[in-house]
Amino acid sequence: MKEQQNTFFLNEMIETFLHNFIYYIPSEIILDGVLEQIENEIEDDFFDELSIFDNYNGIGIFNNEDAIEINTRLLEKRSLLEQNIFKLLEKSTELSSSEFQFIINKYFDQLILYLFLTKWLTDNLKKYNKEVLHIALIGAFKLQHENFNAHLRDLYTNFENLLDLEKEHDFSIVNFVMIHVPTIVATYSKILDKISDKNTTEQIEEHHKKELENNKQLKKKISKKKKIRPQINDSEIEKLILERVFKVKIDS
Repeated sequence: MKEQQNTFFLNEMIETFLHNFIYYIPSEIILDGVLEQIENEIEDDFFDELSIFDNYNGIGIFNNEDAIEINTRLLEKRSLLEQNIFKLLEKSTELSSSEFQFIINKYFDQLILYLFLTKWLTDNLKKYNKEVLHIALIGAFKLQHENFNAHLRDLYTNFENLLDLEKEHDFSIVNFVMIHVPTIVATYSKILDKISDKNTTEQIEEHHKKELENNKQLKKKISKKKKIRPQINDSEIEKLILERVFKVKIDS
């Protein structure tokens, strides 16, 4: 029972990564074998469209006219990621060290995946989207990547001794498409199933209100327990992460 609760907690935390997530998936990089795996779980416009995934409303297509709304959502996204830190701190007081280590390991792996993914989306935006994109949309993809980058710094600051920064992560195109894409699709398919189970808009709004109130209470509770830590320079953390996780040598 406890294992199921921990799995449910971990899945909910990772689902936060997908909420208000902007993306595009070029059909030309998807191998035939992968298409066969996910064809029953995706919509016709899954590929080659600028899209946003909303955990409460599903998938939406956006364009230059939606630039302000997209950036607004991404600015709000950072607070959701910060709330995950508070939830992890709370969970660390409830679980054994081995149980919490398992959660942190899985969470860290997914965060590195989304950090890589948001960087790839930013770097290849113009390559796979031939139409002229508003500068605010280009900035939105950069903002999204920075949100995850900032979240990684926060995770490092609070759980430095639990993170395996020496672990190798294989994000080659073949490995990414064959392994990670189906995993992400499975996650958002579960979220879509949850959306379909919602009976009314009032229930969704009530869920938002409860979540907001719970997060406020959680933040207050954790703030009282949190120990004062030495200040760590963000650039030093980023340098350490780049060198150990992504094997990029940074000159001092």
